[in-house]
Amino acid sequence: MFREFDPQMVALAVGGAIEGVISHWLTHPEFDLDAAADELETFTLYAIERPRTRLPAQASPASSVPRSVL
Repeated sequence: MFREFDPQMVALAVGGAIEGVISHWLTHPEFDLDAAADELETFTLYAIERPRTRLPAQASPASSVPRSVL
């Protein structure tokens, strides 16, 4: 089941990601385009999926990500 989301914004984000993947592939032909497409599909589905559980009020999604990644 999907959460409520703005379809236009999601379409813009996915379109930009596709352009980025293609641009990278054009300059790095060894890049695995099939794997990138699979990963982008998974990423998008997780982004629009309805959360199964709520985060505690004091936690944020970024709080579990190492600062070096942010």
